[in-house]
Amino acid sequence: MTGDVYQVLIDGMTCSGCSSRLSRVLSGNQQVARADISHETNSGVITTSGGITIEEICAIINDAGFTVKS
Repeated sequence: MTGDVYQVLIDGMTCSGCSSRLSRVLSGNQQVARADISHETNSGVITTSGGITIEEICAIINDAGFTVKS
């Protein structure tokens, strides 16, 4: 199974600590190969190794206390 790359807009990040924490949370999932999160642009680029959907990624972000913009 090949991976996907998702770009998401994220609300609720106020500092670099927020983006670092969210990146760690996302990277903690075995199916997330890389999570580049920026509080400056309120966005993230998540690269997966496959087996995870955008809905599941959004749920991880929401569970971490942030909101994915639609």
